[in-house]
Amino acid sequence: SGNLRYTAPESSKLQGQLSIEAGGIYDGDRVAVNFEPVYNVNTKLELGAAYTINALRFPNIENRNKTDFVAHLGQLKAKYAFNKKMSANTFVQYSNVAALVGANVRFRYNFREGRDLWIVLNEQVYTERNYQYASYTPLSQARTILVKYTHTFIF
Repeated sequence: SGNLRYTAPESSKLQGQLSIEAGGIYDGDRVAVNFEPVYNVNTKLELGAAYTINALRFPNIENRNKTDFVAHLGQLKAKYAFNKKMSANTFVQYSNVAALVGANVRFRYNFREGRDLWIVLNEQVYTERNYQYASYTPLSQARTILVKYTHTFIF
């Protein structure tokens, strides 16, 4: 079991890390590769991504086709500051295990220190839909719109 990790310096415009891990899991083996680049376009915009592959193998089980497994997880991130008071964050994620693409978009307006208004949009969409039967998988698994105001009292 072991791991190897490289992290780019935080002072550069292009940052991130790459890691590789290998080892045992229960009665099998696991190899994971993770790549997470972050690019600071300018003082207002930051773009990021992440991609993780987890490969699991269980050699002691007779029918390996059903026990070997590869999971993919992909993510895209964006942060934008319109000005000192208003910002937006976007996060999109894909998982082949759940067969879902999820998106989270957050808008924040800061009236003053300790007073924030948040508008949050969440959506999860199935990537695989089954039309063979009368009841099929819907397009959307979940959708949420949230409006939140926070006020911090300082004594």
